[in-house]
Amino acid sequence: MTFTVLEWLPVFTRPDTVEILLEAFTYRRQNWGVRLYGYVILENHLHCILQSPDLEKQVKHWKSYTARQIIDYLRARNSTQLLAKLAYY
Repeated sequence: MTFTVLEWLPVFTRPDTVEILLEAFTYRRQNWGVRLYGYVILENHLHCILQSPDLEKQVKHWKSYTARQIIDYLRARNSTQLLAKLAYY
C-alpha cells in the first residue's frame, strides 16, 4: 500500500511524526492482528506491505488515528504554515 500526504506536503520530516506512524503500526499489530511485512517512510508518503482479515477497516482506523495525532502534534508545536496548508487542501 502507498499512503500520501495531501498535496505531497513534507509532514514526515520530523522524527516525532514518524514515531506516531510507527506506534500506530505497533498497536495494530499487537491488538488487532495486523501483519506488517515491511515499510518505507519518506518525507511526504509511505509504502508498506500489510495483511489483515479486515484490511480495509484496519487501514481506515489507522489513517484516522494517525491524522488526528499528527494534527495535534503540529498544533502543539505551533506549526502554523503546515497546518494552514493542510487546512487549505
